[in-house]
Amino acid sequence: MIAEIKALAEQQGDKLEFIPIGHVMALQKDLERFKSETRLSEKQIWALGFSSFEGIPKYTQSIIIAAIPNNPNKSLEGFRVQMIDLLKKSGYKAKSITSLPLKRMAAQSGLGFYGRNNIIYVDGMGSRLSLAALATNIPCDINAWIDALLCHRGALIAIFA
Repeated sequence: MIAEIKALAEQQGDKLEFIPIGHVMALQKDLERFKSETRLSEKQIWALGFSSFEGIPKYTQSIIIAAIPNNPNKSLEGFRVQMIDLLKKSGYKAKSITSLPLKRMAAQSGLGFYGRNNIIYVDGMGSRLSLAALATNIPCDINAWIDALLCHRGALIAIFA
């Protein structure tokens, strides 16, 4: 099912990755630890306040993180509705989650990478994109999760060179 959903997204010019819920929960713990162990400015605390892991349904086995190109013919909401309908027709549950740290999840899942000024780039799409996340009960055993310190293009090139 995962391969079929990825192929359908690619046909429409979108890209997506599946993240097992275990990685998402580990990310939540990492961010909570970071907040408690680091002296943050008021601006940093304010910025971190936009990410929340609340609202993830109990049935969730994976999170779909998607990159949708910004262009007049595409809509982020249209993507969400289409994916939820597709998953429901296939017998799965799905819910849009808007409060997750989407850029961090995109980078750590391998969907994209951080560039200058904390901007996410996706190969073949650049940085003119929107990110979306859907919680689903599709089982996911994909274990591709990149360490946060390696999510910059330069770091990955240095390691694999």
